[in-house]
Amino acid sequence: MLKVLVTSDWRLDRSFARFGRDTKRLTQARLDALERVFAEAEAQGVAAVVVAGDTFDSPSPSEATREAIQSALRKLEWKNRTLLLVPGDRDALVDGSVWLDDEFLGGLPDFVRVANEEVTSLHLDESTVLLALPCTSRVRGPAAFPAREEGDRRIRIGVTHVVHAAPQADDVDLLVFGGENAFHFVDASRSMVFPGTHEPFDFVADMGRVALISINPQTKKSLVEPRSVNVLTWETVKLTSLAALRQFAQREDLQTRVVKVEVAASLSLADIEVFERELDELEAREDVFLEVDVSGLTLEPAKASSAFAAWPQVLQKTASELLAEAENPQRRAVALRALTHLARSTRSDG
Repeated sequence: MLKVLVTSDWRLDRSFARFGRDTKRLTQARLDALERVFAEAEAQGVAAVVVAGDTFDSPSPSEATREAIQSALRKLEWKNRTLLLVPGDRDALVDGSVWLDDEFLGGLPDFVRVANEEVTSLHLDESTVLLALPCTSRVRGPAAFPAREEGDRRIRIGVTHVVHAAPQADDVDLLVFGGENAFHFVDASRSMVFPGTHEPFDFVADMGRVALISINPQTKKSLVEPRSVNVLTWETVKLTSLAALRQFAQREDLQTRVVKVEVAASLSLADIEVFERELDELEAREDVFLEVDVSGLTLEPAKASSAFAAWPQVLQKTASELLAEAENPQRRAVALRALTHLARSTRSDG
């Protein structure tokens, strides 16, 4: 049984500016997860590890990123295993590309091979060959896989990155595509594997896996298994009360998580003040990465009238109109958000 480990979209120099803070830990996690990829390859005894595009987030990654990947690979002592790096649409094979930089390529170990030709062939054994097609731009699709020669009964694994520009693949037995970020496997008339990124970078299910492919040379059938290698877990949490926020803040696993917090709570104005303050304190923790949506934090209608009893008459009238509008189920969410914003602005003005 021949085994190959496939992955994609390492995007080692990816930016996480969306969090508006120091994100070195998120960047480092992408490098740390590589150790898990390599450990899985060694544990499974694979013949090759294939990165189906976007090792980097651009054709010209920073010098620090180049040195980091070179250093990580030089720690390995692989003799009978190949690491194949296939340029994707983000790190395409263009003028000035890192894949054409002799200094960078010269710093890679001998077991690393870069698919920087129109078609790169990697013979895994007598019965299996891997054919890789690099992307030559972000918009131009890769070349076609070469036709199978008469009498060639080898298992042919085709690897490329851009799904929407995928070449005709009638002459391959298994297709590996990058560019989808999350793992999935389509076992139809032609087997297709989307390994996805090794370390999540968004709140999408099935990120942080690699695909272990076991091939039977007799039947040409492939067994595809996802293997989790991620360092950090990205998840979405919905908070519906102040108690739920406090319980969430006590979680002991927050240092290993990146969390999208969706607030869906109707509270009194006083509780909204406490909720926002405690949420701000949680966001300020250096060991916590949160992306927060507070659009669902609203005044509880039953307690709203007391909240604006001391307001000027014109604001009381506006608040009453919004409460009446909130009785319409289709307008409730919008009306309560508007009422909450009005309360906040009045509080800040006071």
